[in-house]
Amino acid sequence: MSMVHASAGLCTRRARELKSEVAIVCGIAKTTLPHDGIDWSAFEENYDLIRERIEDVFPALFRDFNKRIRQPGGFHLPTPPA
Repeated sequence: MSMVHASAGLCTRRARELKSEVAIVCGIAKTTLPHDGIDWSAFEENYDLIRERIEDVFPALFRDFNKRIRQPGGFHLPTPPA
């Protein structure tokens, strides 16, 4: 329980027109929030930036997120059952 590990997906991409979830969300944000000061294209191009922002919001749980996500087997989140 509470394990975090990287995933590359199981399926091969069928067409160039298909977008990732991140690309879809970033596209919606760019269209609806064009002047919010967030570089949504950078998030779409570099998932490390997304993890850095998660670490900024939850530093106790996600310290060194990019480093730990690359460890074989991932890492454990020390959160109690809810």
